[in-house]
Amino acid sequence: MEVPEVGAGRTGIYIEAIRQACQLITDRPVLAGVIGPFSLAGRLMGVSDAMIYCYDDPDMVHTILQKATKFLIAYIRAYRAAGADGVVMAEPLAGLLPPDMNDEFSIPYVKEIREAVEDDSFLFGYHNCGNAVSHQLHSLAELHLSLYHIGNAIPMKLALENLPETSLVMGNVDPAGEFCNGTPESIRSAARALLEGCSVHPNFIISSGCDIPPASRWDNIDAFFDEVKAFYQNA
Repeated sequence: MEVPEVGAGRTGIYIEAIRQACQLITDRPVLAGVIGPFSLAGRLMGVSDAMIYCYDDPDMVHTILQKATKFLIAYIRAYRAAGADGVVMAEPLAGLLPPDMNDEFSIPYVKEIREAVEDDSFLFGYHNCGNAVSHQLHSLAELHLSLYHIGNAIPMKLALENLPETSLVMGNVDPAGEFCNGTPESIRSAARALLEGCSVHPNFIISSGCDIPPASRWDNIDAFFDEVKAFYQNA
């Protein structure tokens, strides 16, 4: 399996999108997004097969992970050259792994990528919305990442209590249940409850738990931001 050049397929479109976004957005950081190494390997092998091969053919999985890591480092560097202020890596498939397998098949490659791309002028963030993240927090904490973005599969307070206080920790209003299928009243309530429970942690930033679904209503999105603004104005 050859490692493709950055710009092949749709990757060039995303890099150009970041380039244009950086020209238009000048009052806040612009963060690019990439898939994580194990999640990319799972796309290449098939999710179910990737899980099986971790047991049956781990050497082959590591070979694919090495190739995925090489590509992702080059891809992130291209985002940086396009003007991005940082990148958030989504590694949700690793969030289904038991802790020992996550330590073998994801953590070392995430660390390698982070060390190759991050410095004082370029942030590296990590997103995981898997159900097993609550059992992986110790290993994730040892990475001491600049930014962790946590999905709504686990309690936000649990993540804040186990991840480094020196890292930004973001999450985790339910994107499907609230942003897409909720109401302005329900998303206000969800945001308020999360803020009341977690804002005691100075490194907490409220966010959706994952990508905002395309069918989400704008009045739900507006209600979320209005509630966050009102909470901090009255704090």
